[in-house]
Amino acid sequence: MAGSFALRYPGRRRGQTLERNPDGALALRLWVEGGHPLANHTYDHLDFTRNSVEDFQRMILRNEPALELLMPPDGKLAKAGHDWRWLRYPYLHEGDTLEKRRAVRAFLATNGYRVAQTTMDFGDYYWNSAHARCWMKKDEESIRWLRESYLTAARDLMRMDVDNSRKVFGRDIHHVLLLHLGSFSSHILPDLFKLLDEEGFEIVTLEEAQKDPAYDYDPDIADPRGGTLVELGMKAKQIPWPANAPVLPAERLTTICQ
Repeated sequence: MAGSFALRYPGRRRGQTLERNPDGALALRLWVEGGHPLANHTYDHLDFTRNSVEDFQRMILRNEPALELLMPPDGKLAKAGHDWRWLRYPYLHEGDTLEKRRAVRAFLATNGYRVAQTTMDFGDYYWNSAHARCWMKKDEESIRWLRESYLTAARDLMRMDVDNSRKVFGRDIHHVLLLHLGSFSSHILPDLFKLLDEEGFEIVTLEEAQKDPAYDYDPDIADPRGGTLVELGMKAKQIPWPANAPVLPAERLTTICQ
């Protein structure tokens, strides 16, 4: 399937993490100096399902000074058309009630934000902690399984996400894949990029991917568990989950190399 693809992880930021990690602040500065944009992920990765509208909005605003410092309005990225006023909801939780969901959506629109959506998520973060444990134990056999299982899950779950998106939108769309930087990243990303190429994807910016009209769609559905744009769209349109959906090996990933 030919399509556009955006890797979104580096384009998010939360201020509290940087206050505890000067190296992280330096890494983000180097990222920006390299011409790559950032975006808002709230100050402290607040779970909207467990918190109020007022607290969630406050944590969005509290994150802005650092973003303005890293991406000033007269800076190179701003002149190139990049804006940090994108928000990815932590945990993909967009509101457990319609009242909360709509209130924050209205707040974001008033403050010039766009929602940085996700349409693909294969739970890559499970492999990062598992890899760190296996690397500490020098368990090469387990590390080989981590690589094989990661690529299998990425291929199978992304193919399912593509199929699900066709059911929601009636066509192929540009996709945004959620990735998390961690212990396994430097080892597996070259293989993931190769897989993406084999699957027919082209890597583009978040801005370019979300020019697709599919991203104007708001499922307007409340769900305490959250989900990707495609998953919420399936729930809103009452599209059944695939009966033969691939299963993430979550239990083994959380126990391996313990």
